[in-house]
Amino acid sequence: NPHLWARQNYGTITEERIKLPKRLYQIRINCAESALKMKDTKLAVFFMKLLPWDEEYWMQRYYPNFDFWEREYHASFQEIFKNFPADYPYVLLQRAREKIGEHQEAAALSLLEQCMETTESYYLQHQAIEDAVSHQINPSTLVKQLDLDTWKQSAETLLNRISVLGKEQVEYAAKTLCQDQQNTVLYGLWLKMLLQEKELIRGYQSGQALFDSLGAYVGGILTFYEKQYQQEMFSMEQRNLLPKDCRFALFVSEALEKMNQQKFPEAIRLFRTALRYRAAMTGVIREVIRQMAAKAGQPGAGAGEEFQMLAGQMKVTLKNMIGKGQFAEALSVIMQLSQLLPEDLELLRMRQKVLQQLSE
Repeated sequence: NPHLWARQNYGTITEERIKLPKRLYQIRINCAESALKMKDTKLAVFFMKLLPWDEEYWMQRYYPNFDFWEREYHASFQEIFKNFPADYPYVLLQRAREKIGEHQEAAALSLLEQCMETTESYYLQHQAIEDAVSHQINPSTLVKQLDLDTWKQSAETLLNRISVLGKEQVEYAAKTLCQDQQNTVLYGLWLKMLLQEKELIRGYQSGQALFDSLGAYVGGILTFYEKQYQQEMFSMEQRNLLPKDCRFALFVSEALEKMNQQKFPEAIRLFRTALRYRAAMTGVIREVIRQMAAKAGQPGAGAGEEFQMLAGQMKVTLKNMIGKGQFAEALSVIMQLSQLLPEDLELLRMRQKVLQQLSE
């Protein structure tokens, strides 16, 4: 009733405020969810039809709602799902999952490709990639639709969910991307590098196997960047222009070379320099230095002295990370150092401070 709107005034609620698209569409989503709770699918369908289906950039923010409804109100949601546009990205993803369940991988891949091509939603794109990876469907045509920065984010998520997706499945995806002719080599190298890093940090390797794994890891990083930069960028004069992980790999590669030449003091100096650019590898580098000292027949004071210098350097790095509010990253480094310095009071205080910040 327009006359009622003109007469009433309740707080900040006005007709213009409610009719703003962001608020109006969210109200309709809330009404649809309430209808689902009451198992009134007819009313839920009514509100769903009022959403801007022709504007996917609006609709993509509601995909997590749809997934929640599917889990919480499965039977009712299936009824309203029948009224979704058949060629909608969210619908294409669900149809692809049905084909996967029917072991029709080629049909599933085609639907996943259509989903990736028609959506702007990273939330949906990553789900499509996860579905392909977890069922060992070649993800090359999907991955190449992401820019490299977005893929890095997606690859991190794959690694964080490796226990769900399966280690063999993620390794297969990395291998396939590296070998594929769809210009996905860089994507594969990045995923492979993350897998190697995870194995180094949590694999508890020792001896020559540790040195070889570290060499393969930094070799992969350098290959990744060598495919993107001209060779003069890797000179000492231009090195500061390279990304930090590339600089880390350069210093570690040089340190391993010095170690093979039995120039151990120089190798240790280079390892310590490398850690300025990759604090997460503290535990790995510490173990490499320890085993290198043992290999050189110097397991005593030399290794301990170098470690104390390394620990002091890492504490400075930690303080900087905490000062910048990088609490999650700082906690990861603290947990690694705590295994090596379990009675260090300064480290214990830093851990307490970080945990307190993360809990707030």
